[in-house]
Amino acid sequence: MTTIGKGATDDPFCMNNKKGGNMDIQTAVDKYCGEQKPIRYKYPVHRQAMAVIRDTLVEGEGKHPTDDGFDKPVKYHVRRARWHLFWFILKGKQLHLRHAFTRCYMALCKMYDWR
Repeated sequence: MTTIGKGATDDPFCMNNKKGGNMDIQTAVDKYCGEQKPIRYKYPVHRQAMAVIRDTLVEGEGKHPTDDGFDKPVKYHVRRARWHLFWFILKGKQLHLRHAFTRCYMALCKMYDWR
């Protein structure tokens, strides 16, 4: 069972939410997203993908404790995601793909005011 890390946000997928204490991914999905309809695509969406975002955010919080990246504009996150994708293609390091994925998530959070 994957437990949400420590933090102070309402986002159940990346950190400890303000109200619920530590919560596993399935509980968070059930609580915040409701019953999920089956996806009719070849590849299903995996909870591990959300865990990658969570782990990357927790790692970033440790490296940049005073910087709240969610306050950056959408275009900033998109540019950083593009930079990470460039380096992933050039060097093939999974770290860059994880960071690009997380930057896209952060851009969506800012765009839709999910915080």
